[in-house]
Amino acid sequence: MLHGELRQFSPGAQKVIEVEGTRRRADEVLRALGIPIGDTAAFIVNGEQREADTLVADGDTLEVLPAISGGEDEGPRDEGATRRGGPYPRARGAGTR
Repeated sequence: MLHGELRQFSPGAQKVIEVEGTRRRADEVLRALGIPIGDTAAFIVNGEQREADTLVADGDTLEVLPAISGGEDEGPRDEGATRRGGPYPRARGAGTR
């Protein structure tokens, strides 16, 4: 199962693709699909986060999360900024710049 930007590597940008995985490492499965390992952030096998060298078997579910890059640093949050459920918490003793 490919999440986010990784779907661009599957036929038709499908989220779920079936591949033979018997006795192959998670990173080998991705390489066979042409997915650069550097574009990944996490491997989840059968619902548990695992390392790239984890062996997968037929019938296992392998989910791959993409690496996400951030934008420019926008500096400290505005005092009036809010999130769902209320204002952003401020660290004790945090001041403004």
